Amino acid sequence: MFDVTDVAKIITRYSSEADTMRTQSLARQLHDHVIFHHKMTEPDLIAEANILAEKAHLLDAYTVTSLHELLSGLSGEALSPI
Repeated sequence: MFDVTDVAKIITRYSSEADTMRTQSLARQLHDHVIFHHKMTEPDLIAEANILAEKAHLLDAYTVTSLHELLSGLSGEALSPI
């Protein structure tokens, strides 16, 4: 027999890890967009950063610092604080 509590813990852990991996992917995507996609407008980049800001707690300090340095050059009028 399966212990439902143990199975639920495993599912929760996998779900949490998936959220973290998705957030890291979004951070890499934003980094690439800021550096390499010169045709993206500031409002587009800011909108993308605002979406990522909601999940910033899932990122490591280095990634947050790196993104902060990249995004600090934007006008930031609509940028949410992380």
